Amino acid sequence: MIDKIYFLNLDSKIERWNNLRKLKDLYLNDIERFPAINSVENPMIYKDYGLELNPVGFAHTLYFSSFYGAVGCYLSHYEMWKEIVKNKWENVLILEDDIHLKLLKKFLVKLEIGKGEYGDFLKKYDLVQLSYKRGFGGTEAYLLNYKAAEHLIKNTHNSSIFKNSIPAEINTNHFISKGYLKKDEWDWNVKNSIIAPVDKFIQYNVDCLQSMNKIKFKRSRKVYLDASLVFDSVIETDDSYFRKEWSKEKMEKFIKSEQYEWWKNK
Repeated sequence: MIDKIYFLNLDSKIERWNNLRKLKDLYLNDIERFPAINSVENPMIYKDYGLELNPVGFAHTLYFSSFYGAVGCYLSHYEMWKEIVKNKWENVLILEDDIHLKLLKKFLVKLEIGKGEYGDFLKKYDLVQLSYKRGFGGTEAYLLNYKAAEHLIKNTHNSSIFKNSIPAEINTNHFISKGYLKKDEWDWNVKNSIIAPVDKFIQYNVDCLQSMNKIKFKRSRKVYLDASLVFDSVIETDDSYFRKEWSKEKMEKFIKSEQYEWWKNK
C-alpha cells in the first residue's frame, strides 16, 4: 500500500500539475502536489533551512556554480524527506513534474495491483530508483520509506559517512584529461550542508549504506522523463557545460568569473 504520492511542481509550471489531473482512471486523490522551492531568484535560500552550500569536488562545484535552480531542487526533496520521517510512512512515491505521464499511469496501475515485482517494491526495499537513467541519475521517480529518508536527512547534516567516496569520479577524470584541472580536492567532513546535486547525493547514500547493510536498494527502470519537457528546465540552461562541452578557454574564463562559487562571494 502506498502511503503518499508526491508530485513535485513549481508554481511557474502549474500546467504540468493540471495535465496530470486530466488523466483518466487514475487515483488522483492519492497524489498530492508538493510546491517545489524555486531558488533561481534567491539561490541562498538554503540558509532559511539551516543549511550551507559546500559542494564536494570540482564537478559538483561547477554544477552549483552554473545552475541556481539546483539548490531549490535539493531543498524540495529534503523537505519531502522530512515529511516522510515525521509521518513514519512506509511507502512514498516521489515524482517530478517532467515525468512521462502516460508511462506513469501504467506504472501506478500495476503498483496499485501490487503483483510480482511491484509488490516487492513495497515490501522488500527501502529505496527503489524507477528512472531509466544510469545510476541514480535523476530524481524524477523513486520510492522510499522513512528509514531511507532518515538516512538522507542525517547524512545531509553530517556527510562524513562518505569519507572514502570519490565525488563524480567519471566526470572528474574527464575534466583532468581535458586539462581543466590537474587534480581534484574535496572535503566530506562538513556539517549541515548541500554537498552534491540531489540525485548524486542519493547515489552516494546508496553506495555507502548498501555496503554497510543499512538499507535495501533496487533499481528498476519503469518510467522516464517526457522528452518534450527535458529542456524546459529552471535548473539547466542552453549554454550549460553539461549539455555541450566547453573549450578549455571558456572553462577557465568561467572559473575566474564571479559566478563560479557564487555562494562564497555573497
